[in-house]
Amino acid sequence: MLKSDKYQFKLDNKLSDDMLQNFSSNFWQTVKNNNFNF
Repeated sequence: MLKSDKYQFKLDNKLSDDMLQNFSSNFWQTVKNNNFNF
């Protein structure tokens, strides 16, 4: 594996982590706003 590949892989992982976090915080924000009961 090339160094740059590793770096790219890390970058992609970081990106998807951010997207996941973004999604979940948006999701819970929506839940709170709509007062869903789980």
